[in-house]
Amino acid sequence: MALDTPRQAGEREGSHAPDDYAEAAIASAPPESLQNWVQRCREAGRFGPALDLARERLQRLRSDPATPPYEARDAAIQVETLERAAALPVSDQRDLARADRLDGRMAALFGQGEYVAAQEVVREQLAIRRRLLGDRHGDLGISLNNLATILYAMGSYAEAESECREALFIFRELYGEDSPSVAITLSSLGMMLKDQGRFTQADSVLRHALAISHRIHPAPHDDTVLILGNLASVVQAAGDFRTAEALYREVLLLQRELTHSEDPALAV
Repeated sequence: MALDTPRQAGEREGSHAPDDYAEAAIASAPPESLQNWVQRCREAGRFGPALDLARERLQRLRSDPATPPYEARDAAIQVETLERAAALPVSDQRDLARADRLDGRMAALFGQGEYVAAQEVVREQLAIRRRLLGDRHGDLGISLNNLATILYAMGSYAEAESECREALFIFRELYGEDSPSVAITLSSLGMMLKDQGRFTQADSVLRHALAISHRIHPAPHDDTVLILGNLASVVQAAGDFRTAEALYREVLLLQRELTHSEDPALAV
């Protein structure tokens, strides 16, 4: 839900103190909720308040010794992005805000199986972000990943792989190897390779993704469960049923640790 409508032509974001929305969010929201407020401001085209909130979030993350390094790094990159966005002309800010809002439209169409329409939406988003943010930006990588997901669902595995690899290149260049974005993108790539029958490559890619996930998430984590499940499916498809069974059992164990569930369906 947007906090407010975009500013009218002639007004400019970024050079003012936090407005009432930003002040209320900073005062009342716990640190983990600030990102939601940032995104709401972005989607409304209010890049000044978004920048204020992002800076506050970054300060809180840096002051907490429990913050994972990748999370503070990603927050710093977000601040840089919003500083850049706040300096754009109002018309460009509106376009960038529209690109953010297109995520919801794309997700709805994808959920309804309207893949062609979803592809058109994400390509529009890609064009805006490439024009305003450049060819090596994390938001562009997210759009490329979304496009890859849609193409994959349409059965266009080779084209999906190409888009996924471009997103992976951007994430590696921007965040380094030990990043959730890199791990999850590698996992997606592994599944695309699997569905092309390239099981050896898929296995290697997924094991690399799993190693990254274990390094950045020492405790059980949803990303690790996802990657491990994908690896199990690749191993199964390759015909190694014993190893696949062991991996699936590991998935169940991690799920139980994450949910603290005694559900008999998760019994190993």
